[in-house]
Amino acid sequence: MRWGTHEFGVHLRASRVMVATLAALGVAGLLMAVPISDASASISNVPNQSTRTLTLHSLSSAATNISDFGDSVAISGNTAVVGAVGAAYIFVQGSAGWPSTPTVILADPADTSGDLFGASVAISGPVAVIGASGAGSTPGLAYVYVEGASGWPTTPTATLRDPKQVFSDLFGTSVAVSNRTIIVGAEGVKERRGAAYIYQGRARGWPSKPTVSRLDPGKAPGDIFGQAVAISGATAIVGAYHTATTPGGASYVYSKHGSRWASAPSAAMNDPDGSGFDEFGEAVDVSGSTVVVGAPDSGGGAIYFYIKGTLGWPTTPTTTLSDPLATPSDAFGWSVSLSGAVAIVGAPGTDSDSESAYLYVEGSSGWPTVPTLSFQDPAKMSLDAFGDAVAVSGTTIVIGAPNTDSGAGAAYFSS
Repeated sequence: MRWGTHEFGVHLRASRVMVATLAALGVAGLLMAVPISDASASISNVPNQSTRTLTLHSLSSAATNISDFGDSVAISGNTAVVGAVGAAYIFVQGSAGWPSTPTVILADPADTSGDLFGASVAISGPVAVIGASGAGSTPGLAYVYVEGASGWPTTPTATLRDPKQVFSDLFGTSVAVSNRTIIVGAEGVKERRGAAYIYQGRARGWPSKPTVSRLDPGKAPGDIFGQAVAISGATAIVGAYHTATTPGGASYVYSKHGSRWASAPSAAMNDPDGSGFDEFGEAVDVSGSTVVVGAPDSGGGAIYFYIKGTLGWPTTPTTTLSDPLATPSDAFGWSVSLSGAVAIVGAPGTDSDSESAYLYVEGSSGWPTVPTLSFQDPAKMSLDAFGDAVAVSGTTIVIGAPNTDSGAGAAYFSS
């Protein structure tokens, strides 16, 4: 992405591997072990909304030599995963709320500098997936952890490997899981055309090879198909935010019919703006019959909802939401998460006043054009990258701010 210093200096999403690897190799900040703090976050007024207050919990890492805590986040029920560059942290909510320290710390199984273990995370029930797209001197990996009777294991239950075994494939750039179906993005395949791989878990374990492989439908170098992936039941979506043939980016929906995934996209959603560098597909999510796609470079940013109807998935948006602040550098839509009738959108921005996240609740008349709630960076520091990663499950949200405290990072929870 081309806005501000998120790409060229202070913080960069770890899927931009060539730059982020530098942090893993020695410029990473030092994380200090600190207890959970009740940081009162400002819920700013938005047009036609009443003033509300909400307390967010700031979680800092319990380990040292790990940076960018909050670079990736995921949540399912009462369990959340927060990724950093080099580790991932599982938090399990108890009767007293979210714990002050991680329930389980997952260290990089390869213990190799530059792995980017934790750059992508996903969770669904008892299954968590951690991506390691820059796996040292070897092709990327994705690690599966399955919760058992004694809790979450600290060693992987299964390891998914790049089918092509090519270092530049960036296998593990993105990961998603629904029940026991996993999808892994590999944005670097074939000159960054990209690919996505689906693995179907069975009673006997996980397959060593993908159940389904899907290559970039655009078939053009630099499409970056697989930079973002999401899955919900029988629907998967893959973002390709730099498509060469379709200005502004594209996203592709794949449907499962019976036991088989369709060989071609059920729907190809192109950037509705079509202005060239909107990065439509930078972030995607799906929940039931609703898909959401982020386009953070569309002015101040935009997100698009697509709702499946009796004729299938539409290729034009059902609802379009624009950056509430209408500020060019906000990057509204850089991250998105969807859970039923609730969506959260990150706008990490580049200015101290524009790092925000927005919550939308669908009503009887559809998705509102004005946020239900608006969250601003509790630390109130420029370039914290607050909103770089977001997740929602039920009534609980998680917002990552991986550049907080000079790159140590933070994550904020709210129930």
